[in-house]
Amino acid sequence: MATEKAVHQAELRALDRPTIQAGASTPWGTAQVSRRYADGIVLHSTAGHGGFHLAENANTIVHALYRNDTEFYEEDCEWAKVAHAFPDLFTTYERRLADRTLRD
Repeated sequence: MATEKAVHQAELRALDRPTIQAGASTPWGTAQVSRRYADGIVLHSTAGHGGFHLAENANTIVHALYRNDTEFYEEDCEWAKVAHAFPDLFTTYERRLADRTLRD
């Protein structure tokens, strides 16, 4: 477990997830913190919930069976769809959790 956590932390440091200007309108309210995972892929956190917003071109990459027409993917379960579509933007640990979430 300690090794997995250390690897996860090292992989997180290697990923570029800068904080960007907050205040975006989301289905969960106004974003208080927003992080850019890649062009067109932003994770928004609000006071009570959050999730990913994918630009139209990024959303087309999500498998048709997983794709949301709204281009928003909530943080509890649907985030796993984004991780599945863009595995290089997530750590090994996050990909494992996403796989489990999609299976369950």
